[in-house]
Amino acid sequence: MVKIHLQHKSFLLTSFLIFFLSLTTTADKTEAEALVKWKSTLHNTVSLSSWSLTNFTSPCKWFGVRCNPAGNITSLNLTESSINNINGTLFGLDFSVFHNLESLVLYGNDFHGPIPSAIQSLSNLKYLDLTWNSFNGPLPTEIGKLSKLRYLSLGLNQLNGTIPVQIGNLRNLNMLDLSSNQLEGTIPVQIGNLHNLNTLYLYGIQLEGTIPAQIGNLRNLNTLDLGNNQLEGTIPVQIGNLRNLNTLDLGNNQLEGNIAATISNLSNLTYIDLSYNNLIGTIDPHLGQNGQLNTVILSANSLSGELPRDICHGFALEYLSVNDNHFTGFLPKCLRNCTMLETISLANNHFIGGIYKSLQAHPNLRYVDLTALNLNGTLEYWTRFPKIYELNLANNNIVGKIPKEFANLSFQVLNLSANYLTGELPSGLGLLKQLDLSHNFLSGPIPPFRSNDSNVYPDKSYASISYDSLVWQVLYLNDNELSGSIPTSFCKQTNIEILELSNNQLSQNIPSCLLDIQILNLENNKLVGRIPTIRPNIQSLHLANNRLTGEFPLLQQFIEVQTFYFC
Repeated sequence: MVKIHLQHKSFLLTSFLIFFLSLTTTADKTEAEALVKWKSTLHNTVSLSSWSLTNFTSPCKWFGVRCNPAGNITSLNLTESSINNINGTLFGLDFSVFHNLESLVLYGNDFHGPIPSAIQSLSNLKYLDLTWNSFNGPLPTEIGKLSKLRYLSLGLNQLNGTIPVQIGNLRNLNMLDLSSNQLEGTIPVQIGNLHNLNTLYLYGIQLEGTIPAQIGNLRNLNTLDLGNNQLEGTIPVQIGNLRNLNTLDLGNNQLEGNIAATISNLSNLTYIDLSYNNLIGTIDPHLGQNGQLNTVILSANSLSGELPRDICHGFALEYLSVNDNHFTGFLPKCLRNCTMLETISLANNHFIGGIYKSLQAHPNLRYVDLTALNLNGTLEYWTRFPKIYELNLANNNIVGKIPKEFANLSFQVLNLSANYLTGELPSGLGLLKQLDLSHNFLSGPIPPFRSNDSNVYPDKSYASISYDSLVWQVLYLNDNELSGSIPTSFCKQTNIEILELSNNQLSQNIPSCLLDIQILNLENNKLVGRIPTIRPNIQSLHLANNRLTGEFPLLQQFIEVQTFYFC
């Protein structure tokens, strides 16, 4: 009797296993067929060669596919799948068969078209990354039904329309990135429902309206980036509730009013960017008291008063940019001890005294902009900073000669214009990405310029927005008292695009190679001889008020020149 019972039990177990395996195989086959069908609608699928039903066993070993122990697909990752990247849409993919899919990553391909509303079928999805493709159309409201989502990244696409209010239903989200799209409208107040969110990227998507006060409900937020939009109104005081926040970027908007004093309550804040807004008033004196501020960017507002004395408390500051405001008074004393400082931009303010003293112990300085601060003294001070890539001291009261040591420093951009510099140019001075010595009292001949072998900029963060505009090498020596001939060494610098030598006392002939330069200004000198043959790529040519002779060699292609003066 017992033996018969055991045999019966064994039979049932075997039958169940056979039934279960048949179900698993069927599930595998259904998911595999859906992937192969989708593949047939795509282009550039070299990386998907393993996706085939020939000699089919299981899709779990296919490229980009991961399964659970039961053989169900749980992850599909096609990140940067091939040299040319996969091209196609999501409409050929039957989402409804992937009941166990938890992660879908298509980052860095060439997928396009709308995100189908059928994506709501992925009821177990926790991780969705469609970043850096060409998806367009509106963000489907059905995405709000993916209630298990923890990570949603749709940045660097061409999505348009508004942010659907249903986004507020994704209560388990930890990360939301909709940046660098063509979205518009306002930030939905429902975003305040995402209490588990720790990262929010909404920069560069043409948002308008005000920052909702409900943003203060996101108590777990570490990063808030709403920069490069068209947001207006004031900074909500509720931002001070985000006690875990370490990165706050509201730059390049149309925000106005005072900076909310509650920002000083953010004890974990390391990065703050409020630049290029319409902010006014003074900064709360306690900003920086947490001793952790690493980056402070407040440029291009109408802020006034003194900088907070604690702004560099803790000496962690590496990047300070407050140019183009109305700040007054002395710099904070703590700045002297911020030895990690790499970038400082104080230009176009009204600081008084102590600037040189504040920058004595900073061996890592790479970017310095002290334009229009009524600085006195000489340039010898700056020879102690060998790592500086960009130095802007224009529109000050600096006197004396350009130190010969400058020829051995690492400058890529050097702007000393509109000062009271005298003497001759030092020999061996490198031809940089931009060299501006205009509007001084420099005299003597132009020495041969050596080529600067370094064509690689440092990290763009050191140079604010300047580097993005420096496509060519440019040289401004205009409005000085330079004499002698134009050196033929310019002929060896094939990448010079702008050469400004006007309003000097240069003489002799124009080297023929100069007419290869796109923008050339030699007017108001003492140049003689005939004008060399004009090249077709020239855009702007100024030769007025010299002693040139002969006929002007007008070429047919010269009719496209944008600017020309030869009087």
